[in-house]
Parts: sequence; C-alpha cells; structure tokens
Amino acid sequence: MPAVRAAQVGEATKLTALCIRSKAHWGYDAEFMRLSAASLRVSSADIALGRVLGAVDGKDRALGVASVIPDGDRADLDLFFVDPPFMGRGVGRALF
Repeated sequence: MPAVRAAQVGEATKLTALCIRSKAHWGYDAEFMRLSAASLRVSSADIALGRVLGAVDGKDRALGVASVIPDGDRADLDLFFVDPPFMGRGVGRALF
C-alpha cells in the first residue's frame, strides 16, 4: 500500500505532469488535452495551504495526487489522479 503525505511546494510541476499523464491515459485527443491543461495544474499555492496530498512509494516517487478545496463547512475534490502504471494497485483507495 502506498504512503499518503502532504505534497511539497517543489512538487507542483511533477504532480501536474502526473495529472496530465493520467488524463491522457483515457485516450483524449490533443485538442481536448490542450483545453484541459489549466484544470489539470497542481497549484503551489494549494500545496502551501495543505490542500494537496500525494501517494508515494517507498522511494518517495509520486504515484497519485488528490486536492481538496474547502468551501465553508464542505469541501470539493478538485483533483484526483493516479499515474497510469500504478492504476489498480490501491493508490486511489489510499488517497481517498
């Protein structure tokens, strides 16, 4: 089972790339991926606010990412992605 920890500000670019790989895995065309780019971006500000979690392996390699945005007494799941090579291995379950 992967470990889940708070993402670190320096990981924003790496986690954004993970989100893009995960989304692309499902066969979306290049135009859709281009239009989706902004919504797949992991924000350094959200990381700094403690809103982003990463699932990592024993070598601290990112396997998945989730981000939650508070909205009053509720929260919205903003991002939830697993790197394709690790799908079906409990990464999403650990993050959720």
